[in-house]
Amino acid sequence: MGAAPKNNALEQIVNYYQIDENIGTSGQPEAGQFNDISTAAYEIVFNLALSDSPNAIEDENTIISKLNMSYIHVPVDFKTPTLEDLKSFFEHMEKHKNKKIFVHCAMNWRVSAFMFLYHTIKCDMSFTDALQHMNAVWEPEPVWQEFIDNALDSYGINPN
Repeated sequence: MGAAPKNNALEQIVNYYQIDENIGTSGQPEAGQFNDISTAAYEIVFNLALSDSPNAIEDENTIISKLNMSYIHVPVDFKTPTLEDLKSFFEHMEKHKNKKIFVHCAMNWRVSAFMFLYHTIKCDMSFTDALQHMNAVWEPEPVWQEFIDNALDSYGINPN
């Protein structure tokens, strides 16, 4: 996966992080920033935040649809992420893996953890590379580290 070109408009989105040319991630974009996401040729917008997360946009689906992008909402409770949430995320990512995808949540913390798991479990990315992408955004707190460890274990992956 090659590095993506810099996009100054997208870099204004909270905790924006470009994983590769086809996957960008961030915290909650402001309503007007979805236009920048569309201009950058993203086809799918995933939202992992709850509908009542900080700065959530009530009509996000409508905004994204009007910009001719698809919207997928997989609400993940920050305090209690589940393997079912992760499985749903994996299914959507696999279904759209040949498209340009933008994934966000409130702060890009849920997203970075889910992307780490997606890369290590589904994409055969090296543990080191996947961890580097996650740690560029945040280092998971105990609830999330336990979730990550449980997810890796449930998929039979030993990081050691």
